[in-house]
Amino acid sequence: MLIDLLFSWVGVIIVLLIILPQAVKICREYERGVIFRLGRFAGIRGPGLFLIIPFIDKMIKLDLRVVTLDVPAQ
Repeated sequence: MLIDLLFSWVGVIIVLLIILPQAVKICREYERGVIFRLGRFAGIRGPGLFLIIPFIDKMIKLDLRVVTLDVPAQ
């Protein structure tokens, strides 16, 4: 009985250790996260720490910093 309970808890901990890093997302101050749920737009997340649903949600980070480029004279 005790061994079954121990194996159950070990299994739950292993699953959480696999899923949790995929669920926690961090956007920096100059980034925004675009959330897609099952391929459709679901919202925008601002800077900070937030959770998504692994295997259902997908996040793409967009960089809002200004990119400067020197163009040579012709």
